[in-house]
Amino acid sequence: MTDPIDVLDRDGRRCVNCDAALTADRDPDASVWDAGERHSGAEMVTVCADCAALLDGATPAWRDRLAADPAAGGMAFLRTVTKTQGSVVADVAALATETTGGLDDADVRREYRDGRRRSALGLAVVDRHLAAAGVERSALDPLDFDSSAVEHLVSELVLANTDLGQPTVEAFENVLTTAMALQHQLRTVLDLVETAVSVEGRCHVCLESILDGDPCPACGEPARTAERWRDATGELDTADLYRAITSHLETASETTTQLTDQAASLADRLAV
Repeated sequence: MTDPIDVLDRDGRRCVNCDAALTADRDPDASVWDAGERHSGAEMVTVCADCAALLDGATPAWRDRLAADPAAGGMAFLRTVTKTQGSVVADVAALATETTGGLDDADVRREYRDGRRRSALGLAVVDRHLAAAGVERSALDPLDFDSSAVEHLVSELVLANTDLGQPTVEAFENVLTTAMALQHQLRTVLDLVETAVSVEGRCHVCLESILDGDPCPACGEPARTAERWRDATGELDTADLYRAITSHLETASETTTQLTDQAASLADRLAV
């Protein structure tokens, strides 16, 4: 079990999500977010009070601004989500590069663990903002997500309850549906990257050596299943797995470009 103070010291006592410095009186136990709930330093990250509250279900600050100034609230949502997702895109792409290039170097392994933690935190933060904007929780579950039915996954557009015009509300919905799709694509790439790490004989969380698909002896994480990547002879086709990582990463890149264009269109409408 990792001591939260060690996590805070590793992260420079700054929030990994927003880079805010922790106050001197901040409780270490309340300042750590644990993606896997295994109390492993490989998954624990430092979070400030505001980000910790958001992850626990608090209403985002931008939504509180909607009643008095819908345009300002909408812009704050847009800035937060696009910035956070942009960081996750960069981290996931780096993870893919590091994994396909090999994880033998100690610095590369450290960068992998850091990037994986940041990615998990960023995805969780974006989920909270999208849920506050009216996205159905099922749309944020990678197991339930159906990209062909995204029009049914927004239950109540928060901007629809403001005095902003219908074109602005529709532009907002476009951003939400594309951001949902990008969340799913990023999680897909991350899952494939973790599978590749597991196939190479390492725990995809802490990178300790694992044998024959057994759980990690260090953190207890089960090995990723790789059955779908076996060829007709039963041998693992790692080349096909790496091609899938590249293909899904390219799709995520295309979606990122689409989201950037939609966000710019919405920002123009909110600025009027």
